[in-house]
Amino acid sequence: MDMVLCAAPAYLARRGMPASPRDLLQHDWLRLPPRQVGAQLELHGPGGAVERPRPPARVTSNNQLALQQMCEAGLGIAVLGLQDSDAALRAGTVVAVLPQWRPAPLPMYAVTPRRDSQPAKVRHAIAALQDYLAGLAGSLSLASVLAGSA
Repeated sequence: MDMVLCAAPAYLARRGMPASPRDLLQHDWLRLPPRQVGAQLELHGPGGAVERPRPPARVTSNNQLALQQMCEAGLGIAVLGLQDSDAALRAGTVVAVLPQWRPAPLPMYAVTPRRDSQPAKVRHAIAALQDYLAGLAGSLSLASVLAGSA
């Protein structure tokens, strides 16, 4: 799942837009618990650069929807799933922060019992889930968010 750094326009008006990953250390951070997948911020930037800033958390939650709601309310910067934040990005309730730096994508897995071959219904269910998840963001693409055209 593609991820994007987001903040509410009101938050950025108060605190300013970060110009580099190091600037995130001066901002309020809304994040997942430290041991949860995707909780450690890793940003991939121009020329293959990788930054791992460790901004202090203002709020920690294991609920991605709660983080998005707090982000939309202007409480800080959060890494949100592109599919989850599509409507908020389109509506302008959140905007992409540091669009030239991308958070690492969040891996997604289909866990099934181990077998030599999967039954057709399992294969079809996994294919349907892949199609559904790929279409969640509609016509919004990571490239359009990063280019600022969302």
